[in-house]
Amino acid sequence: ISGFGIDINQEHFPDELRGIAVSVAQLTGRRWNRAELLRQMLGAIERSWDELLQEGPAPLLSATRELSVTLGRPVELRLRQQTLAGVAVDLAADGALCVRDAGGRLHIMHSGDVVHADSA
Repeated sequence: ISGFGIDINQEHFPDELRGIAVSVAQLTGRRWNRAELLRQMLGAIERSWDELLQEGPAPLLSATRELSVTLGRPVELRLRQQTLAGVAVDLAADGALCVRDAGGRLHIMHSGDVVHADSA
């Protein structure tokens, strides 16, 4: 299960989110019809799902690695009772995030909130 939120037409963010949050409108320079954007997103998700069923996870994982803004960066993984700091180094075959801590230990993370430590 994966979830995400998208700021579509937001122009201003609270101080604690400045520098780490951005809206689609800010990125594209125009306001968006929410229903149209949702239609486009659902179409893209459906195409990715069909590709996953037909070709398996390798092409999707490869594209995710290529487009990732997280891999190669210092991260904090915030779990229920703890925080793990390290560098996001890869995605596992099942899509889990692979994080190497300062001691060199590799952690395979299937859940948690990921924060870019160099932006926190």
